[in-house]
Amino acid sequence: AKESVVGEMSKAQFADAESVTSTGKIVLSDTQQPLGGVSVFLKDSSGVVIKETKTNSNGEFLFADLPAKNNYKITISESDPRVVTKM
Repeated sequence: AKESVVGEMSKAQFADAESVTSTGKIVLSDTQQPLGGVSVFLKDSSGVVIKETKTNSNGEFLFADLPAKNNYKITISESDPRVVTKM
């Protein structure tokens, strides 16, 4: 499966926040059908995986209570070219 970057979060966006939460939804671009069971990875600015989750049956994922002082990248590992992420 191919790894794709689906989102980035910069600490500059967070201003005075102490923690942040990131949510998203993974669907097929042609049918908008949600995809459950897709692996989603949260990485730090060095590319190291900090957290991993899978989408639920509605294609949704959540990373909560992240320290706001860091930069993050969200990636998925999915080979279907129709997969898109809504954040």
